[in-house]
Formats: sequence, C-alpha cells, structure tokens
Amino acid sequence: MPLFDTSLFRFRLSSLHLSSRTLGVYFAGVMFASAVWVFIDTALYSAFNYGSTLHITFVDWIPFLCSVLGMIIVNSIDKSRLSGDSFAYTDESLARKARFILFIGFALLAGGLGGSFTVFILKYVVPGYSLTMGIANVICNVLFMISATTLWITGNMNDDYHYNLQL
Repeated sequence: MPLFDTSLFRFRLSSLHLSSRTLGVYFAGVMFASAVWVFIDTALYSAFNYGSTLHITFVDWIPFLCSVLGMIIVNSIDKSRLSGDSFAYTDESLARKARFILFIGFALLAGGLGGSFTVFILKYVVPGYSLTMGIANVICNVLFMISATTLWITGNMNDDYHYNLQL
C-alpha cells in the first residue's frame, strides 16, 4: 500500500468479497428486522391511537410468537444433520430427529402465517374495522417466513467451492 493513498474512503468496494451466502444472510436480516419493525410499529400505533376502540391484543401476538419460535427452531438445525448417509443406527436416528425438529419449526412458521390470516379475517374483516393492523400482522409473518427460509438455505451453504490455481 502506498504511503500517500489518494482514495477518499478507508475501505474500497472492490476489497469487499461478498459471496452469495453473505448476501443471503444480510437479506434474511433485513427481512427479519422489517418484520419486527412492522409488528412493533403497529402495536405502538394501536396502543397510542386514543381515538380507536380497536387495539392489538394477545391474540395478535400469538402468530408473531409462533413465527419467531419457528424461525429459531428452523435455523438451529444444521443441514448436514438431515441426511442419514451412514449405515449406523445412531446416524439414522439423528437424521430422523433433525427432520422432525425441522418439520416442527416449519409447521410453527406456517401456523404463524395461517394464524395471522385467521386473526386478520375474524378480527378485522368480518366486523368491518380498519384493515391496516390485520394487514401489518400478515405482512410481518410473511417477512418472517421469507427470512427464516432464506437464512436456513444460505446459512447452510458451503463456501468451499472456490479453487486456487497456482503455478
């Protein structure tokens, strides 16, 4: 590096080597933060909106909590544990347990999404209230599902597919 560098910034954009895994993890983080922000913003709006008789209650929080728990479970499973390639009984048992736990995690994510649609229809559409709080709950759970799926897929990718060719 020269003694007097003429660049304006300390870090050069060309020095950042962003792989698809890194970009996927960043995208999942943005989706997660957006989901939490949408739900917390809606909950605060309903708490401080004094003119409205409709507020976010615990029923609205249940799909949110199911989605958060499902995301934690899904992203706790290592993708390499899902394949029972060995003939040993313990590896197949471990793979079966990992698949079951992964199923439970995705079922919680799907339950959170389905629960948000149910709360949206029964609490906001049928009585004829304003739909903004119900739509925010659905958007929150959709963003959680996108975040969890993206993080699980990209978080378990191998970055070992690059080659160094030297003479």
